Amino acid sequence: MQEAVDAKADIALFSAGGSTSTEWAPKFAEKGTTVVDNSSAWRMDPTKKLVVPEINADSLTKEDKIIANPNCSTIQMVMVMAPLHKAYGIKRLVISTYQSVSGTGKAAVEQMENEAKGVKAEMVYPYPIYKNALPHCDVFEDAGYTKEEWKLVRETRKILGDEGL
Repeated sequence: MQEAVDAKADIALFSAGGSTSTEWAPKFAEKGTTVVDNSSAWRMDPTKKLVVPEINADSLTKEDKIIANPNCSTIQMVMVMAPLHKAYGIKRLVISTYQSVSGTGKAAVEQMENEAKGVKAEMVYPYPIYKNALPHCDVFEDAGYTKEEWKLVRETRKILGDEGL
């Protein structure tokens, strides 16, 4: 990776997980490379922009060397919501999202594939996932919402610059 840092590319696209981004994005940025990061590492960092280009790309400056990419559910939602919020002022939304097993990683997909074949193997989820639907996809936090639900709320507020949402 150091060789890539030293190459001083104009842009680096990161999608390797939070720990990789936290370690390497600053090194690339120090060399003048603009990093667009797909992990959650920088999303809620108050010193980094959380950008959906069609919504808030105009907030970027040449000084922004690490740019966070929102959660996939947030991106889809704000694409529809932002123009409506701008025109009418949305105060509250009721959202349903459906998360894929692949979002949990390779081991979770392997669990599902093994279950489909009737093979007992490592369990990423504490229950069978094949042909199953789960009522939530993450741990519960404040006010009875899951971590995934809070991502939607917090990221949307940051992207739209509206803490009242």
